[in-house]
Order: sequence, then structure tokens, then C-alpha cells
Amino acid sequence: MNIQKNAFRIIVGLLGLIIVYSGVDTAFGGFNTLGLQGIPQLWEVTDQTTFDIIDSHQRLRGGVWMGVGLLMVYGLIRWDVKLVQAAFFLTIVGGLSRFSQGRLDILFGAVLMVIVIELVITPILWVWSARIDVA
Repeated sequence: MNIQKNAFRIIVGLLGLIIVYSGVDTAFGGFNTLGLQGIPQLWEVTDQTTFDIIDSHQRLRGGVWMGVGLLMVYGLIRWDVKLVQAAFFLTIVGGLSRFSQGRLDILFGAVLMVIVIELVITPILWVWSARIDVA
């Protein structure tokens, strides 16, 4: 196995594990999270039933995000580049969806690092994966 393929596996494997970690935080902690990312509870629940519905949706999103990370890791283990690229695609779509909030001050401020990972690094990894798969 060549150095480039090993480097790719390490980088994408770490990224996948980080995604799994953040997905677990929301999938099992809901809107309040498990606190694995240090995010404090910032609100007071005034309508428990509505909160529980929104919390259920948030747990689904966390589970899907966790699944994206697991897809990445599984694709690396099997060396199925198409699975890894599918995870990249989902990450890019998620990153682009952040723009629907319409808050550029947030996107290019508080969440700039994740935007860079989702919309700059992930496409670079996608191109790299295609080159490695062909080689």
C-alpha cells in the first residue's frame, strides 16, 4: 500500500471518527446534546411537547450525521471509494445548507472552521480519493 493511500486513510479516518463523535453527541443527547462538544444549554423549555418533537428531529439529524461518519470509516476499511465519496457528498450538501440561514456573520465567524472543512477540505479529499482510486 502506498504512502499517499495510507495518508488518505489516516486523514479521512480521523475526520470520520470526529463526525461519529459529534453525531453521537446529538443522536443520543438530542437538542441539549450530551455535552461532548462543550455546548451549554442555552434555552428554557416553555412548551415541553413541542420541544420533545423538535428534540426528536434533532436526534434523527444527529443519527444521520453519525451515519455519515460511519459510512466514511466503513468505506475506508473496505476501501470502497464510492462509499467514502457518498459521505463526502452528504457533508458538502450539509455545508451548503448552512447558507439557508442567511447569517453570513455566523457562517464566516463562529462556524467558519467547520465551513472550511465541509466546503473546502471535503471537496479536496473527494478529488484526492478519485486520484488514489485510479492509481
